[in-house]
Amino acid sequence: MTSLQRNKATSDSQIEPHVTKADAALLSDADRRRLRLGKRPAGALPVDLVTCGSEVSYVIGDGPVQSGLLVNRARRGTRGGIIPACSPLGHALIGLRAGQETALPREDGTSLPVSVLAVSPSP
Repeated sequence: MTSLQRNKATSDSQIEPHVTKADAALLSDADRRRLRLGKRPAGALPVDLVTCGSEVSYVIGDGPVQSGLLVNRARRGTRGGIIPACSPLGHALIGLRAGQETALPREDGTSLPVSVLAVSPSP
């Protein structure tokens, strides 16, 4: 194993140890670095912008209203309502603002619309 392969394997395991290979494949190396190194400067971003640490209310397709806390690293067995940033849902939500919509990719290659209803920063 070359040092480049070893560094890649190490960086992948530091991102989210419970994220599946399919989830990780959705993220580029640059996206992973941004998620791992990103910090939210106080007052620099709009309060309704979805970032790590935001509580997000959203709707997927015609489903019910759901909400969760977007986090950089989620541990196995954590309570419901946690959205790992490296998950397909987390990746779709990051950077959206209340009232915006994007496509949420599904495993079968199709996508569903996901709409952000409300965003509040975590206390």
